[in-house]
Amino acid sequence: MKDQWDKAGINYGVAPIPVFFDQPGVFGGSHTFVVPKEQTDAVKLEGIGDFLKYVAGHSLDWAESGQAVASKQVLASPEFQALTQQQTEVAKEFDYVHFAPPIEDWGSIVGELWTQINLTLLGKAEPQAALDEAQKKALQAIEAKK
Repeated sequence: MKDQWDKAGINYGVAPIPVFFDQPGVFGGSHTFVVPKEQTDAVKLEGIGDFLKYVAGHSLDWAESGQAVASKQVLASPEFQALTQQQTEVAKEFDYVHFAPPIEDWGSIVGELWTQINLTLLGKAEPQAALDEAQKKALQAIEAKK
C-alpha cells in the first residue's frame, strides 16, 4: 500500500508492531511460484528457471516497491539499508509475521476486508461502515462455498 499512500500524499510512518497475548505479531501475505509436477517440457522448465532467477536477482527492486524482500542477502545489503526508514524498520519485524490460516478460498473471504481497510486509510470510508461491509461480503463468500 506504500505506493498508494505516497500518491495520496498521506503522511505515514512506522510504529512498533502490536502485542497480542504477550507476543508481538503482524499479518503477512506471500507470493508463491509453483511449477506443476506435470510440467516436463525441457524448454518450458528452462524458461521457468530463467524467470525465477530473474525474480530472485531483483529482490531489491521488489523491496523498493514496498514489498518484503525474500532474500536474507539482500536484507543485509547496504543497498537495502539505504532505503527509506519505513522499509528498513518494517523488515525488523519479519520474525513476528503470521500468515493466513489454511482455509479454503481464504482470499475471497478476506479480500473485501483489505479493500475496506485501504478505503478507510485513504479517507474514503468510515471505519464502522467499512467493517460492516467487509463482514457482509465475507459472510456472502462463506455462504457461496456451502
